Amino acid sequence: MIGYNTKTQEIETVWNVEVPEYYQTVANVMKDYVLSFIEKGKVESYFLTTERVAGHLSNTDNYDPTIIWDHFYAKIPSQYLVDKKDIGTVLGDQNTNYTLAKSSIDLISLDSLETILELIDQNSLYRGEEFESLVKSYLDFRKSLTNLSPTLVDMKCFELGIKKGGVARFKNTVIGTLATDLSEGVELDKAVASFESKVAPTNYKRTTALITPKMIKQAQETLEELGYADSIYRKFATDDDISLDDVLFTGEVKTATNVFEEMANETQVDLRTLSKVEEISYTDFVEKVLPKAKQVSVLFTGKQKSNLVSLIAPEHPSSANMFKWDNKFSWAYNGDVTDSIAERVKEFGGSLEGDLRISLNWHCGDDLDLHLIEADQNEIWYRNRGIVSRLGGMLDLDMNGLDKHDDENPVENIIYKKMPKDGVYKVVVNNYSKRSTKSNAFTIQVKAFDITTNFNYPLDTKTDRNVNVVKIHIKDGDVVKLETLNDHITTKAGIFTKIVANQSLDIDLDLALLTFTKDGFAEVINGFNTRSSDNAIYHYGDKTESQGDSEMISISFPVLNPKISHIAIVVTSAKGHKFNLLEQSTLNLRNQEGMLPLVSYNLQNGEEKSSCLIGILIKHSNCWEFQTIEDYSRETNPRDLKDLTLNWIKFIK
Repeated sequence: MIGYNTKTQEIETVWNVEVPEYYQTVANVMKDYVLSFIEKGKVESYFLTTERVAGHLSNTDNYDPTIIWDHFYAKIPSQYLVDKKDIGTVLGDQNTNYTLAKSSIDLISLDSLETILELIDQNSLYRGEEFESLVKSYLDFRKSLTNLSPTLVDMKCFELGIKKGGVARFKNTVIGTLATDLSEGVELDKAVASFESKVAPTNYKRTTALITPKMIKQAQETLEELGYADSIYRKFATDDDISLDDVLFTGEVKTATNVFEEMANETQVDLRTLSKVEEISYTDFVEKVLPKAKQVSVLFTGKQKSNLVSLIAPEHPSSANMFKWDNKFSWAYNGDVTDSIAERVKEFGGSLEGDLRISLNWHCGDDLDLHLIEADQNEIWYRNRGIVSRLGGMLDLDMNGLDKHDDENPVENIIYKKMPKDGVYKVVVNNYSKRSTKSNAFTIQVKAFDITTNFNYPLDTKTDRNVNVVKIHIKDGDVVKLETLNDHITTKAGIFTKIVANQSLDIDLDLALLTFTKDGFAEVINGFNTRSSDNAIYHYGDKTESQGDSEMISISFPVLNPKISHIAIVVTSAKGHKFNLLEQSTLNLRNQEGMLPLVSYNLQNGEEKSSCLIGILIKHSNCWEFQTIEDYSRETNPRDLKDLTLNWIKFIK
């Protein structure tokens, strides 16, 4: 048995006594022996008893009354006395408190606690003020352990275990789970979302961004280390920021001689008067139209407003370039060109976080309604808005009806946090109320994991009319087919390629496409050159993290430069690592319209090679053919594979 003095932080034993020299030696040895058990962490439990005294009072010898025998004897202080019926429960609670307090030390970091207090202080954590006192008390406990030996840390945990309150059991509280997630490296948004799912109502929407002063300071320090401290200051570009060498076209500008002539020049063109409108690729427009044009007018519809961008230039021209491209310009979207529908959903309070999302977007004041008939024939629609279905789906946004009203870009949204059970899910759009003279043509967006597909319906619909749009086929936890249900539905045609690699080494795999005309090599599209010159090919998702790569490239054949005759798909290891070092790596080609897998590769087959020509897409008169190649080599730059590809193109012919 030992005692711990909480005031002096000293450990005491029954052998901490001063006795005559002969006995003192024995007492010192026994004290050291007992302390050795403590240093080995063998303190097993708290001392509690039902007996009010320990030992026996002194007594007179039975045969010689002059002899008095003294025994070990002590009265037990009241704080160690427990009724016999309660001693098991009390000991169990105290031992549990100690165990939780001790285990939390290595699990929960001080940084996580300070982050939580910063979130509470700026009102960024739902009901955070209710947990503030507990977090501060636990943080004080943790700070009290600073510079203590392991033995004294153990004693402090025993001390905490007998105190009332939740500090010892902080790890098992809801706020403790948030601290644990943050300590284990879970992203702040995800960790807080998990916390809020336990304490907040289903329809709760956070009003404050998750940015703490500490995060801002760390970001500033990182920018300074990278030399980007001046680069982050940006402004809208002016004519002075643009070099004349970068100007593709300058029209002939006629100066007005009076205000009426100026007003006439600014009169808008009625789009209905235009005829013989034809579609033309960007390349042909630049090469064939601009050189002969005297003046260019840009006309666009309200539907295209989200596609407008502003050119952004550095405030300090001499600052370092932060971008992968070779200039310092960037752009700001009026709406996100890559996914304006998702941005609208987010803006109006809908959720984007889930394995499956179905969104509706249109461009007038009509009240269109999004319906989804699930695999069990349950229908998700505005009458059960905000209620999670048995299969996990929920309509969380109903615009121009129950939620906000917008005459330009209203949206509705159905979200599944987890991919629902296998089966067929039918998407239907109903025009509940025709209020506008504008067209209510709409777009349905289906996002399954990382793959997004848009379905466009170009016609105007009358009140109470239903439009069957698409059936979503789910099998083995993934969307395997998107089946259009209306002849007027159009979607982006193309091939979707994706590479995913999980690895423990710092291996940077790069997915790239090489395009060729009949005259030879045209260009490479990869993480550095993310768009083809005709905007038909787009690379996104480039990562160089040690936990794996996830890169994707989409090809839209309708807008592809007609001169392109071959497209090669290649994978390279940017740092020269060999494919056989990969723990797991796959490359999939899918038909983007139906999402059907066309072909899949395991890159580990490459043994000690660091690049691979996966295959070549070959253009024919009315279709594209995919030719499997799978030729491995040692190059690390995709451009170095162009000669290998040309040899294969000649061989295929």
